[in-house]
Amino acid sequence: MDALEAIRTRRSVRKFKSRAIPDSALYTILESARWAPSANNLQPWQVIVVEDEGTKKLIAEESLEQDFIADAPIVLVICSRPGPCEKEFEELGEKFCTQSVAAAVQNILITANSLGLGACWIGSFAEAKLRKELKLPEGISVDAVIPIGWPAEKTRPAGKRELADFVFFEKYGNSGRGSDMFPISEQIGKIKKGLKEFAHRLKNK
Repeated sequence: MDALEAIRTRRSVRKFKSRAIPDSALYTILESARWAPSANNLQPWQVIVVEDEGTKKLIAEESLEQDFIADAPIVLVICSRPGPCEKEFEELGEKFCTQSVAAAVQNILITANSLGLGACWIGSFAEAKLRKELKLPEGISVDAVIPIGWPAEKTRPAGKRELADFVFFEKYGNSGRGSDMFPISEQIGKIKKGLKEFAHRLKNK
């Protein structure tokens, strides 16, 4: 699977088989996080690998009771050290730290998919409870929870906006070159969308 295919076919997976994940696959996933880009190469991410059933259940409970998290063979808790970023960039440090960690998370998700594994990026959780359970020291924040496992069912393709809906040239709103660059299928899709919106407005007048 090439990089673009791994990106395009990635889905949020919420049903997992009980089958274990080989250490070699876990290593590959963690290695991909190591090579994520980061502000000034500070690499602020920290990763806790959780396999204990009791800990996984607690994480699931404290993540808005999303029980499927506990069904995954492995749960990665993605943490960060914002201190070095804040020292280096002052008021922009928190923003740059978040951006850097997000890049590492994306690498994890894409790599898991390339190996045939499923994962889900969880951002809602009771951070204080997770900090206590995982014995995090001061200065370490919890940024994401990622259950990873073998998908128990096929996922549906995710609808995505056409490039012409969010790509502009030189200035915001200028999509002129798109008509020459983007596939004709995208142009047709945009026209259909415009006609549908126009018909809806007429209907509601």
